Amino acid sequence: MGPDEIALEFDDVFSLVTGLVGMGQFGEQVLDALRPVDEQLQRMTDSRKEVWLESAVRSASEWRELRILAKSAEDEIRRLFDEPLGGRSRPHEGPSVES
Repeated sequence: MGPDEIALEFDDVFSLVTGLVGMGQFGEQVLDALRPVDEQLQRMTDSRKEVWLESAVRSASEWRELRILAKSAEDEIRRLFDEPLGGRSRPHEGPSVES
């Protein structure tokens, strides 16, 4: 996957999550966790073309910052989905089955 495809994939995910938040499937906190990544990608899009070269992914400060932001977003989303939801099952778990 090339650098530009990473941005396009994220944009697809961000749009999907935005829709799910609008439908009440996810809380606004999920979007809050993803926004810094989206903003960094937008800054990169508005900046120099060289940032989108394959070699830049490993060496450019913009990509280092993006990795840090993405890891932070991942950690926050994992935390959000691991929190109990007022006694209900978590959004990533189905109902328990009693034997």
